[in-house]
Amino acid sequence: MTQDFSSAVDKLPTGELAVYLYDAVYDGVGLTMVAYEQMKELLQKALERVPSCDCEEDYGCFSCVANPNKERPASKHDARLILETLLEVFETESPRQQTVTTDWTATLEQTETIGCSICQTSVKPTDRFCPNCGTKMAAA
Repeated sequence: MTQDFSSAVDKLPTGELAVYLYDAVYDGVGLTMVAYEQMKELLQKALERVPSCDCEEDYGCFSCVANPNKERPASKHDARLILETLLEVFETESPRQQTVTTDWTATLEQTETIGCSICQTSVKPTDRFCPNCGTKMAAA
């Protein structure tokens, strides 16, 4: 689903542009790794889709380039140029991949816990279910 992942672009201090892929599923399920491994094929499919769309205007529709979360229209011409550039990077260079993880150990050690009412396992107040027995926790 489209809500399971997201992306962003940023300019690094080195002047390079970086594309970030985010796994938006709680605790992550590896969607970005799968997408990255298939990025060249995904870019090729997107590049095929833009000119083959039936919409006649350059600002496109939701089937090709329009973003339902943005009011500003997207240009099919510009989208094609960006896709071609990204595809060229994947064909001529080896894009760097960096997995960003956070060491949550210190945070977890500082987090107060409560006991599950069924099995007495320590549970963080923000947990919705007990990790041991699956009991639904009371809403905070």
